[in-house]
Amino acid sequence: GYSASISRGISYTCYYLTFALAFILCSSHKKKIKLISVIVFGIALIATGRRGETLAAFVSVLVYLFYSVDRNKKSTRKIQIALGIIGLAVLVYLLWPKMSELSIFYRYTRALSRYQRNLDFTSGRFDLYQIALDQFKSHPLFGIGWASFKNYLGSDASLSNAHNIYLQLLCETGIIGTLFILTAYIFLLVKTVKILKNYADMGINNNA
Repeated sequence: GYSASISRGISYTCYYLTFALAFILCSSHKKKIKLISVIVFGIALIATGRRGETLAAFVSVLVYLFYSVDRNKKSTRKIQIALGIIGLAVLVYLLWPKMSELSIFYRYTRALSRYQRNLDFTSGRFDLYQIALDQFKSHPLFGIGWASFKNYLGSDASLSNAHNIYLQLLCETGIIGTLFILTAYIFLLVKTVKILKNYADMGINNNA
Protein backbone atom coordinates (compact mmCIF):
# COMPACT_ATOMS: atom_id res chain seq x y z
CA GLY A 1 0.00 0.00 0.00
CA TYR A 2 3.01 2.30 -0.07
CA SER A 3 4.20 4.58 -2.84
CA ALA A 4 7.73 4.82 -4.21
CA SER A 5 10.42 6.03 -1.84
CA ILE A 6 13.50 8.19 -2.50
CA SER A 7 15.46 6.34 0.19
CA ARG A 8 15.77 2.90 1.71
CA GLY A 9 12.52 3.32 3.62
CA ILE A 10 9.31 5.29 3.13
CA SER A 11 9.64 6.77 6.63
CA TYR A 12 12.95 8.39 5.68
CA THR A 13 11.25 9.96 2.67
CA CYS A 14 8.72 11.52 5.05
CA TYR A 15 11.52 12.87 7.23
CA TYR A 16 13.25 14.45 4.22
CA LEU A 17 10.00 16.06 3.07
CA THR A 18 9.27 17.37 6.57
CA PHE A 19 12.77 18.81 6.99
CA ALA A 20 12.54 20.48 3.59
CA LEU A 21 9.15 21.94 4.50
CA ALA A 22 10.48 23.22 7.84
CA PHE A 23 13.47 24.80 6.09
CA ILE A 24 11.24 26.69 3.65
CA LEU A 25 8.81 27.84 6.34
CA CYS A 26 11.66 29.21 8.48
CA SER A 27 13.36 30.89 5.53
CA SER A 28 12.88 34.43 4.26
CA HIS A 29 10.85 33.39 1.22
CA LYS A 30 7.63 35.22 0.45
CA LYS A 31 4.32 33.98 1.85
CA LYS A 32 3.17 32.85 -1.59
CA ILE A 33 6.24 30.61 -1.95
CA LYS A 34 5.64 29.18 1.51
CA LEU A 35 1.98 28.48 0.76
CA ILE A 36 2.83 26.68 -2.47
CA SER A 37 5.51 24.70 -0.64
CA VAL A 38 3.05 23.62 2.06
CA ILE A 39 0.60 22.41 -0.60
CA VAL A 40 3.23 20.57 -2.67
CA PHE A 41 5.00 18.92 0.26
CA GLY A 42 1.64 18.20 1.90
CA ILE A 43 0.47 16.28 -1.17
CA ALA A 44 3.81 14.45 -1.30
CA LEU A 45 3.50 13.44 2.36
CA ILE A 46 -0.07 12.21 1.86
CA ALA A 47 1.11 10.20 -1.16
CA THR A 48 3.57 8.27 1.01
CA GLY A 49 0.66 6.67 2.86
CA ARG A 50 2.36 7.22 6.22
CA ARG A 51 -0.40 8.34 8.58
CA GLY A 52 1.68 9.15 11.65
CA GLU A 53 4.35 11.15 9.83
CA THR A 54 1.76 13.07 7.81
CA LEU A 55 -0.19 13.96 10.96
CA ALA A 56 3.02 15.06 12.72
CA ALA A 57 3.95 17.32 9.81
CA PHE A 58 0.42 18.80 9.77
CA VAL A 59 0.59 19.58 13.50
CA SER A 60 4.06 21.08 13.06
CA VAL A 61 2.77 23.45 10.40
CA LEU A 62 -0.05 24.53 12.72
CA VAL A 63 2.45 25.20 15.53
CA TYR A 64 4.60 27.22 13.14
CA LEU A 65 1.60 29.27 11.97
CA PHE A 66 0.73 30.07 15.57
CA TYR A 67 4.19 31.05 16.78
CA SER A 68 5.27 32.89 13.63
CA VAL A 69 3.18 35.97 14.42
CA ASP A 70 3.47 38.74 16.96
CA ARG A 71 1.87 38.31 20.38
CA ASN A 72 -0.86 40.84 19.67
CA LYS A 73 -1.93 38.85 16.59
CA LYS A 74 -2.06 35.41 18.21
CA SER A 75 -5.77 35.65 19.06
CA THR A 76 -6.58 36.31 15.42
CA ARG A 77 -4.26 33.50 14.32
CA LYS A 78 -6.03 31.06 16.69
CA ILE A 79 -9.35 31.86 14.99
CA GLN A 80 -7.77 31.48 11.54
CA ILE A 81 -6.29 28.09 12.44
CA ALA A 82 -9.57 26.87 13.95
CA LEU A 83 -11.55 27.96 10.87
CA GLY A 84 -8.94 26.36 8.63
CA ILE A 85 -9.21 23.03 10.45
CA ILE A 86 -13.01 23.14 10.32
CA GLY A 87 -12.95 24.01 6.63
CA LEU A 88 -10.53 21.18 5.88
CA ALA A 89 -12.66 18.72 7.85
CA VAL A 90 -15.78 19.75 5.93
CA LEU A 91 -13.92 19.48 2.62
CA VAL A 92 -12.66 15.98 3.44
CA TYR A 93 -16.17 14.94 4.52
CA LEU A 94 -17.71 16.15 1.27
CA LEU A 95 -15.00 14.64 -0.94
CA TRP A 96 -14.61 11.39 1.01
CA PRO A 97 -16.61 9.21 -1.45
CA LYS A 98 -14.31 10.33 -4.28
CA MET A 99 -11.17 10.15 -2.13
CA SER A 100 -11.87 6.54 -1.22
CA GLU A 101 -11.63 5.65 -4.93
CA LEU A 102 -8.10 7.05 -5.29
CA SER A 103 -5.11 4.85 -4.51
CA ILE A 104 -3.24 7.78 -2.93
CA PHE A 105 -5.70 7.71 -0.03
CA TYR A 106 -5.87 3.91 0.24
CA ARG A 107 -4.19 3.52 3.64
CA TYR A 108 -6.23 6.36 5.15
CA THR A 109 -9.59 5.11 3.88
CA ARG A 110 -8.74 1.51 4.83
CA ALA A 111 -7.86 2.56 8.38
CA LEU A 112 -11.14 4.46 8.77
CA SER A 113 -13.13 1.58 7.30
CA ARG A 114 -11.56 -0.92 9.69
CA TYR A 115 -12.15 1.43 12.63
CA GLN A 116 -15.83 1.76 11.75
CA ARG A 117 -16.11 -2.04 11.71
CA ASN A 118 -14.36 -2.34 15.10
CA LEU A 119 -11.36 -4.03 13.47
CA ASP A 120 -7.67 -3.34 14.06
CA PHE A 121 -6.81 -0.22 12.07
CA THR A 122 -3.25 0.16 13.37
CA SER A 123 -1.63 -2.68 11.39
CA GLY A 124 -1.02 -4.58 14.61
CA ARG A 125 0.64 -1.69 16.42
CA PHE A 126 -1.61 -1.90 19.49
CA ASP A 127 -0.34 -5.42 20.10
CA LEU A 128 3.24 -4.13 19.93
CA TYR A 129 2.39 -1.29 22.31
CA GLN A 130 0.97 -3.76 24.80
CA ILE A 131 4.09 -5.93 24.66
CA ALA A 132 6.27 -2.87 25.27
CA LEU A 133 4.11 -1.72 28.18
CA ASP A 134 4.11 -5.18 29.75
CA GLN A 135 7.90 -5.41 29.59
CA PHE A 136 8.26 -1.89 30.98
CA LYS A 137 6.03 -2.79 33.92
CA SER A 138 8.19 -5.84 34.57
CA HIS A 139 11.47 -3.88 34.29
CA PRO A 140 10.58 -0.25 35.13
CA LEU A 141 13.98 1.12 36.15
CA PHE A 142 16.48 -0.13 33.57
CA GLY A 143 14.29 -1.95 31.04
CA ILE A 144 15.01 -5.19 29.23
CA GLY A 145 18.13 -3.97 27.45
CA TRP A 146 18.92 -2.01 24.32
CA ALA A 147 17.57 -3.55 21.10
CA SER A 148 16.01 -6.42 23.08
CA PHE A 149 12.37 -5.73 22.25
CA LYS A 150 12.48 -8.02 19.21
CA ASN A 151 13.28 -10.96 21.50
CA TYR A 152 9.76 -10.75 22.92
CA LEU A 153 7.90 -10.82 19.61
CA GLY A 154 7.96 -14.57 19.06
CA SER A 155 9.63 -16.69 16.41
CA ASP A 156 7.24 -15.61 13.65
CA ALA A 157 7.59 -11.90 14.30
CA SER A 158 8.59 -9.85 11.25
CA LEU A 159 9.12 -6.62 13.16
CA SER A 160 11.96 -5.57 15.43
CA ASN A 161 10.55 -2.42 17.05
CA ALA A 162 7.46 -1.20 18.89
CA HIS A 163 6.56 1.43 16.26
CA ASN A 164 6.61 3.97 19.09
CA ILE A 165 9.96 5.39 20.11
CA TYR A 166 8.81 6.45 23.58
CA LEU A 167 7.33 3.09 24.47
CA GLN A 168 10.38 1.33 23.08
CA LEU A 169 12.70 3.53 25.13
CA LEU A 170 10.71 2.80 28.28
CA CYS A 171 10.66 -0.91 27.47
CA GLU A 172 14.37 -1.27 26.65
CA THR A 173 16.01 1.36 28.86
CA GLY A 174 13.45 1.88 31.63
CA ILE A 175 12.75 5.16 33.38
CA ILE A 176 16.44 5.86 33.97
CA GLY A 177 17.52 5.47 30.36
CA THR A 178 14.48 7.26 28.95
CA LEU A 179 14.98 10.29 31.18
CA PHE A 180 18.66 10.39 30.26
CA ILE A 181 17.95 10.32 26.52
CA LEU A 182 14.99 12.72 26.62
CA THR A 183 16.95 15.17 28.78
CA ALA A 184 19.50 15.47 25.97
CA TYR A 185 16.72 16.18 23.44
CA ILE A 186 15.06 18.72 25.73
CA PHE A 187 18.40 20.46 26.26
CA LEU A 188 18.93 20.74 22.50
CA LEU A 189 15.37 22.02 22.04
CA VAL A 190 15.80 24.73 24.69
CA LYS A 191 19.12 25.82 23.18
CA THR A 192 17.54 25.96 19.71
CA VAL A 193 14.66 28.13 20.94
CA LYS A 194 17.12 30.50 22.62
CA ILE A 195 19.17 30.80 19.43
CA LEU A 196 16.07 31.50 17.35
CA LYS A 197 14.97 34.17 19.83
CA ASN A 198 18.41 35.78 19.67
CA TYR A 199 18.26 35.80 15.86
CA ALA A 200 14.80 37.37 15.99
CA ASP A 201 16.01 40.06 18.39
CA MET A 202 18.95 40.82 16.12
CA GLY A 203 16.66 41.11 13.12
CA ILE A 204 18.30 38.18 11.32
CA ASN A 205 15.14 36.13 11.00
CA ASN A 206 13.15 38.31 8.63
CA ASN A 207 10.12 36.29 7.59
CA ALA A 208 8.09 37.69 4.75
